[in-house]
Amino acid sequence: MARVRLSVEERRQELLRATVEQIEARGVAAVRISDVASALGVSNALVLYHFSTKEKLVA
Repeated sequence: MARVRLSVEERRQELLRATVEQIEARGVAAVRISDVASALGVSNALVLYHFSTKEKLVA
């Protein structure tokens, strides 16, 4: 299956949606960058490329 290349804004929105889902499931203190990445099947580095820290991701 070919990977779909999302625009920067689409990718950021996808990451934010996954973050909200992880926060609802685990609580904000327990969510890790790797949880968000794993939920989307992407690397931790991709999450950090768009949001350089967990704090910026959950803000």
